[in-house]
Amino acid sequence: MQIISFLSESFLATMGFLTYYFLLKKAPQRQVVLWGTFILSVLITSSFSAIYFAGIEGMNHWHDFFRDIGSTTGIVLLVLGIYSAVVKHNFSAKIFYFIMAIALGFGMICIYLNLSKVIEITPLVGILLVLILGIIALTKGNKMLGMYLLLATIFSVLANIFPLLGLPINPLSAYCFLLSCVLVCFGLAVNSVPHSIS
Repeated sequence: MQIISFLSESFLATMGFLTYYFLLKKAPQRQVVLWGTFILSVLITSSFSAIYFAGIEGMNHWHDFFRDIGSTTGIVLLVLGIYSAVVKHNFSAKIFYFIMAIALGFGMICIYLNLSKVIEITPLVGILLVLILGIIALTKGNKMLGMYLLLATIFSVLANIFPLLGLPINPLSAYCFLLSCVLVCFGLAVNSVPHSIS
């Protein structure tokens, strides 16, 4: 067993569960789906990673699948959920289901056709859009939402560049901790949205 990696991934999975259960579940149902797809994909992916580091093999396919779903479908839905919160726009039922179908189809096509470059670039575009939406939220006077979105962006960037810093800290442990901070920020962000925004 790779104990440090196991504990790091287990911590991330636990934080994903706590964020979903204690923060996200309080939001309206459509917001839960839009924001929660990404959070749950991280939770499931880190759970499979923890299982792998515990010495149980044969889960790589599922790990990669949910990682790629989170990087495509999860990111698209997350950005749209943030957009609806920032502009205080309620998606109609038809638009909501259309968005779900497009996002899921996008993820499935990327995975089926092995579009690795698209899967890699989508989260980077997502981070940029979250940053922009966070700034817009601040300019519209929604300080709490904007602050949490900007913090999520900062933690996300740090998680991705940390291995390049050369610090004497386990890169995977740092990544899991910083990504946990991202999840908590998203949970707090959606909690700051008025319940009228569904």
